[in-house]
Amino acid sequence: MISQDQFQALLSYNPTDDKVLTLYLNSDSGQEPVEAIKLKAKNMLRGVAEAEKEAALKIEAYLNYSFNWDTPGLVIFSSQGGDFFETYPTAVSFRNRLRITHKPYLKPLAHLLDFYAHYGVVLVDRVGARFFAYHLGELQETSGFMGEEIHKLKQGRGSAAIGRRGGVGGGSREEENARRNLREAAAATLDFFANKPIRRLFLGGTPQTIAQFRELLPKQMQSCLAD
Repeated sequence: MISQDQFQALLSYNPTDDKVLTLYLNSDSGQEPVEAIKLKAKNMLRGVAEAEKEAALKIEAYLNYSFNWDTPGLVIFSSQGGDFFETYPTAVSFRNRLRITHKPYLKPLAHLLDFYAHYGVVLVDRVGARFFAYHLGELQETSGFMGEEIHKLKQGRGSAAIGRRGGVGGGSREEENARRNLREAAAATLDFFANKPIRRLFLGGTPQTIAQFRELLPKQMQSCLAD
């Protein structure tokens, strides 16, 4: 995983006479065998100029002997002479590509940080909610809230029967319990994400429940909601 500070350091890279090979690789061994992925990388590196052969060989050596193949994405930067060699496994896969430039090619990494850095997911229903905090595709923390269980009351039974003097309609009580659960779930959502640098928040549930829940969230959290 790459941090924002590491990305800034890459942006500040001082070019030299040696070019930088930047390899973005879909390293998901669940989609295809490791040897097939290595072969694709080797084929991409085969066409490099003689001046970049040493940098290409370092990439091949890393894939053959050092990378553990437990993440679906990988970025490698390698320059001739070995003065600059960095690797960044990621939990999000990339489209295979090779760039040879005087500075690290960072556009796909910038896209990764823009879309996958610090986001949250809330799965909500009329009883409770589950909270998930992610960063760059990796789950960082999870928690949940469980409210009062909702029971549908049949008409004509008990003191809550519809139409009975002093009684409360079963449907009305059910809806009130659901609204209370949603209010408390919204408060629990704020508590869970309060100290996390969440940039976007995704909601999951039925359209009706999501519509009610989002109105109960504080304004600062509503501004983070993904469309």
